Amino acid sequence: MRIDVLAKGALAKLRQAEPPSSVSNRRFLVGCAEFFLWLSGFGLFLFLAETGINQRAVAGLTIIVLYCVLLVVTRRSRLSVAITLMLTLTVWAVSKAKMAYLGTPLVFGDLVNMVGYNLWWVLSQYSLLAAATGVGITAFVTLLGWLVTRRGKRLSIVTVCAAVVVAVYLVSPISRLSRTVYFWDQNFDNTAAALSTFTASAVWWWGSGGNVVTIYDVADQPLGDPLGSAEETSLGPKPNIFMVLDESVFDPRVLGLPIEDEVAEYFQPSGGLSGSLSVNVHGGGTWVSEFAVMSGLDTRIFGDKAYYLSTLMEKRLHHSLIHVLKSQGYKTIVVYCVNGSFMNAENFYRSIGVQEFFVPTQAADKRHLRNFRDSELYDYALERMSLTAGTEGDGPVFVLVATISNHGPHSFNRVPEDAFPDSRDWLARNVQDPDLQEYHEYYLRLRQSFEDYRNLKSELASRYKRRPTLLVRFGDHHPKFTKGLEFPDRSVPRSSLFATYFAIEAINGDLAARPEWGSGPLDIAYLSTVVLDSAGLAKDQIFETRKRLMESCAGRYFECRDALKARLHRTLLDRGYLEVDRVELAEIDSKPEFHP
Repeated sequence: MRIDVLAKGALAKLRQAEPPSSVSNRRFLVGCAEFFLWLSGFGLFLFLAETGINQRAVAGLTIIVLYCVLLVVTRRSRLSVAITLMLTLTVWAVSKAKMAYLGTPLVFGDLVNMVGYNLWWVLSQYSLLAAATGVGITAFVTLLGWLVTRRGKRLSIVTVCAAVVVAVYLVSPISRLSRTVYFWDQNFDNTAAALSTFTASAVWWWGSGGNVVTIYDVADQPLGDPLGSAEETSLGPKPNIFMVLDESVFDPRVLGLPIEDEVAEYFQPSGGLSGSLSVNVHGGGTWVSEFAVMSGLDTRIFGDKAYYLSTLMEKRLHHSLIHVLKSQGYKTIVVYCVNGSFMNAENFYRSIGVQEFFVPTQAADKRHLRNFRDSELYDYALERMSLTAGTEGDGPVFVLVATISNHGPHSFNRVPEDAFPDSRDWLARNVQDPDLQEYHEYYLRLRQSFEDYRNLKSELASRYKRRPTLLVRFGDHHPKFTKGLEFPDRSVPRSSLFATYFAIEAINGDLAARPEWGSGPLDIAYLSTVVLDSAGLAKDQIFETRKRLMESCAGRYFECRDALKARLHRTLLDRGYLEVDRVELAEIDSKPEFHP
């Protein structure tokens, strides 16, 4: 006879000899101990992962509701608790990863509008993140399979009904409390609440109608007669426009950080027009800055949908910088640094009239962004210009090049060790704080970009001698590491973390105009207006109005209280230049509850 059979028999006899009440008491005590452990674990998680009373309340209610829903579905208590824990930890881990790479927590809209376009490309770029994702999915599926196959006691219908009641009862307080939880990291809190943030965004997304696009601050009446003559002011042929989106680049001096005198020319080229550019994102969200430049609109007037406009506004924006340039005979080209499907970039640009969209990184079969420097993208763009047009006898060309060399993270060295020895020595003497090591890497990449920029200017000057070129450069946002810096100058305001730069130069010609807006930073929504003015191109009523707003509001858009702004929005809607789902006449607050 087998030993295991004898053991099972002996164990059965012991159980039969044991009084039923003793067995019941022991099971009760074990159940209480298990419940206490689960409760302690979730409590510790809420305390460590969430910040503030409201955040912890929303997160706690979320866990209870999730457990009750799972209990209704599975009718197994332990399985429901385990799945609740796994889902909670998953949201927390993904949110922390997004914070690490983009500086913003996970929100429900990301699942709807970002994952489908970006997930596989992002994982292909970050091997560590891809590995962590693979391990997490494997562990999740394995544990779930093990739990499902275990035999467990099904709960009674009374328990299930009670779970339904609890879940329904808690939905209302979750909705109320969610309105007090900001899901955008406006205060740059490194411990941004993950679970409560995600819940708050889900509640708001559902309550606002899903992917319904709302525009705020719209007047009852449109604009009146045109404000300007809309005539060209350029003296010669229309200039080519070479625009550079300078990824993660800002002028370090806005944070009190030093730069070499030579590098200062990068931000303030002699003879050009330059200044501080106010953007709406930090550490990530390049597409937000792109939409603002192309549309001439501050993305914040779209409320909580501002982060997804490149996806939601495809084929719904019919007046932009591209539209105006095409109406004046320009060929339009975009040279992009990442996959064209990223945040729906190619579809969006083509929907506003971009004729050619290229991704040279794909053509070169180099998947990792760290392999590319600005010069490679510039060379490709110059080649496309030569093939398209751009000489005196041909029509003018507009080219947008999105660079990538200063994209984060800045915790590893991308610049060759033997490059820029003078700048390395200068950093060693002038930036000795060990907490500024990421700034060292940023600065060396900036030094490399400066070299590539000088070569680009030389190429444009030699290739297009009889047609001037307007070289426009701007930073889309700060790199993420600036958020945690201890500034050398303690008086630096946190708003400086939203200040990048812009610079406009005329090559083989002169700037047709030098628009003014005061001494403050220029809002990124006005950059396209400044470009048209500097190029001497005709501006229609929309852009003439933007110029007047820029002057009357000292370069500010969102905070501008000029009544023309709301009338401008009404005109865009009435003329079909802008298509949205919902219109709000009221102004949006400077810090509304749900918008970036």
